[in-house]
Amino acid sequence: PVLPAAMYQDKISGDIILSSEKVLDMDLADYCQLMGKPGLTRSTQACSLLKALLRAVMALHAMDVHHGTIRTETIWMHKNADDDWELSLTNFGTPSPTADPYQAPEAADPSMGKNETHAADLFACGVVGFVLATGRFPWFS
Repeated sequence: PVLPAAMYQDKISGDIILSSEKVLDMDLADYCQLMGKPGLTRSTQACSLLKALLRAVMALHAMDVHHGTIRTETIWMHKNADDDWELSLTNFGTPSPTADPYQAPEAADPSMGKNETHAADLFACGVVGFVLATGRFPWFS
């Protein structure tokens, strides 16, 4: 399978190995600050970055791996050989029990169901897409 940058699967054990052999330029939170005001240009950039994020998350989910803590601060950017941005997901883990604007409702309230799901990753991707397009969280709009 195609794996996100900085993530590899050991051919013998099948274990997922995370490494950082690529130079990571900045995280998506920093890049959001440079994107300018909401509008057509920002929306075009946001769509391109969201597609890259969804490709990375789909590769994880194809291996039945969930990220658990997707947010702009855990998505790092680097330029590839074609001078295009590529995204690397970092800081895999369990969502914090405290309120987090990227968390799916079931992650914020464990009584609603299991909080480590692929659906929660996709929910967080939607929030990241909104932040990329507008520069703010949907809850405070």
